[in-house]
Amino acid sequence: MQSLVPKEIEAGLSRDKIELIKKTVAKGATDLELELFFHACKRTGLDPLMKQIYAIKRWDSKDKIEKMTFQTGIDGYRLIADRTGCYAGSSDAEYTIGLNDLPVVAKVTVTKLVSGIPCQFTSSARWAEYVQLSKEGSPTTMWKKMPFLMLAKCAEALALRKAFPAELSGVYTHEEMQQADEQQSTPTQAYISSKATAAKKIAELRTEGLKKTSDDAQPLDWDAFLDYAGDDPDRMNVITQLKEALAIGMVSDLQGEARISFVKEFQQSCKDTGVPCEEWVKP
Repeated sequence: MQSLVPKEIEAGLSRDKIELIKKTVAKGATDLELELFFHACKRTGLDPLMKQIYAIKRWDSKDKIEKMTFQTGIDGYRLIADRTGCYAGSSDAEYTIGLNDLPVVAKVTVTKLVSGIPCQFTSSARWAEYVQLSKEGSPTTMWKKMPFLMLAKCAEALALRKAFPAELSGVYTHEEMQQADEQQSTPTQAYISSKATAAKKIAELRTEGLKKTSDDAQPLDWDAFLDYAGDDPDRMNVITQLKEALAIGMVSDLQGEARISFVKEFQQSCKDTGVPCEEWVKP
């Protein structure tokens, strides 16, 4: 029977080690899938025994079958890029910060030497597209503990794949595929949740007339405003600039008249910069 393992890999793997891989980092792989996995190991230079690369089956809701995907961590991506001899490093992530001091967008730039000339490849990852949520709808443990790091990993992976498409084609990071898992049951759950919440709140405001500014009426629904402002990167840029200009820490901590003043400033800034904006309180 012809070996499923490329000769270069087979030379360094005993049958016991191959069986170990089938039971650990390539669970449930068919013979053909295992063959593809070993070729991915050969192409990327990642060692499955060191758990640098995994073969994981996931349910494809579109095709209604399980499909094998090949995964690594951000360190695996960096290692693959470095071995090309053209990788000149990645920048520190740049962030757009949200209302609750969480990252809305992370941007990372990767530098690649092309014919000896440094060329930059930049990609951005949005929180709403990549954050992983629990069944209760809150960020999972790692995304709660290290939100900036987790989003930066996603942005760096996107930039590395843009810079080294041939080397990284068909191999994904854990963070990307975990989000894919989430999409199988609740597509872009974080994005849908924020959009749905904002739309519902706005509809309630319009129906109930809560945008009135009389002294005996609540002038706005603060939670709805925070959802609305945080749902668009242009509006978030306005928020960030206002925080700096007004020396405000966390917008969500504002109370009473300070909220009204801030929303008025927000509406005026949106108008001045051409950013579409609902009228939440009268100027």
